[in-house]
Amino acid sequence: MNCRSVFNKALIFAILATATSARASSVDLAVQGVGLSLGNSSRITGVRVNFVDDGVERVTGINMTLWKARRNPDAEINGAALGLIGPYARNLRGIAIGGVYTITEQDLRGIAFGGVGVDVGGDIYGLASGIGGAIAVHDVHGIAIAGVRSGARGDISGAALSLGIAAGEGNTTGLLVGGAGAWTNHDLRGVSLALGGTWAGHDGRGLIIGGVGAASGHDASGLVAGGVGAGVGHSMLGIVAGGFGAGVGKDLHFGAVLSAGGAGVGHDGRGLVVGGVGAGVGHDHEGIVIGGLGAGVSHKGRGLVAGGVGAGVGHDFAGLTVGTLGAGVGHSLEFGAVLSLGGAGVSHDARGLVIGGLGSGVGHDLTGLTAGAFGTGVGHSLKFGAVLGGGGAGVSQDARGVVIGGLGAGVGNNLTGLVVGGFGAGVGHDLGFGAVLSLGGAGVGNSGRGVVIGGLGSGVSDNFKGLLLGGLGTGVGQGLTGAGISAGGVGSGKTIRGLAIGGLGVGAGQSIHGIALGGIGVGAGQELKGIMAGGLMVFAPQMSGIAVSAVNGITIGASYLPPEGSDRWFETINDRFTGLSIGLINHTRELHGVQLGLFNYAGNNPGWAKLLPFINAHL
Repeated sequence: MNCRSVFNKALIFAILATATSARASSVDLAVQGVGLSLGNSSRITGVRVNFVDDGVERVTGINMTLWKARRNPDAEINGAALGLIGPYARNLRGIAIGGVYTITEQDLRGIAFGGVGVDVGGDIYGLASGIGGAIAVHDVHGIAIAGVRSGARGDISGAALSLGIAAGEGNTTGLLVGGAGAWTNHDLRGVSLALGGTWAGHDGRGLIIGGVGAASGHDASGLVAGGVGAGVGHSMLGIVAGGFGAGVGKDLHFGAVLSAGGAGVGHDGRGLVVGGVGAGVGHDHEGIVIGGLGAGVSHKGRGLVAGGVGAGVGHDFAGLTVGTLGAGVGHSLEFGAVLSLGGAGVSHDARGLVIGGLGSGVGHDLTGLTAGAFGTGVGHSLKFGAVLGGGGAGVSQDARGVVIGGLGAGVGNNLTGLVVGGFGAGVGHDLGFGAVLSLGGAGVGNSGRGVVIGGLGSGVSDNFKGLLLGGLGTGVGQGLTGAGISAGGVGSGKTIRGLAIGGLGVGAGQSIHGIALGGIGVGAGQELKGIMAGGLMVFAPQMSGIAVSAVNGITIGASYLPPEGSDRWFETINDRFTGLSIGLINHTRELHGVQLGLFNYAGNNPGWAKLLPFINAHL
């Protein structure tokens, strides 16, 4: 009888024996436990072939189970375990292949395949694959691949791949890929991909990408992207992107939040926040915030905030804020620009540009430029810069710079610079140095130095040094030093020093020193000194210089001259004249000079020489 015949008979005997009783003895062709075992042997090193395994303790080599293995809670298989239905052992080390399943009570170390699935009661070290599922009750250190579900109830270090769900209930370090979903209930370090949804229950570092949604429950670093939505529950370092929505619950340490719908950061942000519909940051932000309709930062911001309709920053901002209809900063613009086709505003201080297509304003101090088509204003002071309005422009307190309004412009207190208004321009207190210009009226509420020009009229309520021009009239309440010119009248409540030209007349309550030319006349309540010329009269109690007029030293018409005033139509008022007087009538009570005219009266001459024709003199 040959060896093959002996083996075949022994195999048939072992199969029949084990079929009768799973715990029946085996036929072993072995030396000191090493060799071939046919039947249900408990221990063997070599090759073991059995129909139904039951009570196996240790196999080192190859274990073939021709039918279904019963529960073998103590079995240790090192090598290869093969089964028509599937291997079942406490621990498997090596290769395990089952037509239906592969099951271990504890650990799998190596490669395992089950037609339906692989169920490991402990840890997987290596590769486990099943058409249905590949699951470790504890941890996976390797790769788990399944058609329906793969993963671990503990941690995954490696990869879990599934057409359905790939998941770990603890931490995952490596790769999760699921057709329907992929997740880890705690921390992720690696990549999680799914056509459906994917998430890390706590912290995620790496890539979390889902066709529908993607999320990290706490902190994340890397990329979190979902076709519909994506979110990070706490802080993010990296990119969060969602088709309709993307958000970070607390801080965006550095990176981007992107969405075709809405994008938001719950607290502080550093980086890029872009939403096709809207984008916002709940507290402070450094970087760029862009929203299709609106964009906002609720507290402080640095960088760019832009919205298709509106954009705003709740507190302080440094950078650029742009909104089509409106843009604003809730407190201070530290440096930068607020721009809008509608309205633009800063509620407190601003340094930079505030420009609105309709209107603009700064609530407190401005250093820079604010402009609005209809109107613009500064609530307190213009430290340095310009305020420009197509309609009106104003500064409520002090201004250093340019204030221009198409209709009108004004400064409530002091100005050093330029104020221009179409119909009116004014300074409420002092014009430190500069110009007030208007086609209508121009005025200074107190004192001024510079230029004040009004197409209709101009005036300064106290003292003024410079050029004063008024179409119908110009005047100062106290003293004018410089030039006053008007087609109507030039007047001063007290003094004029310089040049005064009035189409109708020039007058001063006390004195005029310089050159004064008046269409009708030139007069002063106390003294005229210089060159005075009037079409009808030149008069003052004290006169010195050159006087040219039809009548010198006499008033014609009702007048009022301090201190006592007069309402008579004809009055001689000159007490003393020194110089040259030229006119039809020259009159003085005391002459020290020469009179040329038709009638010349000098009250201090002898009786015969008091009134002389053509010429009179007293030297």
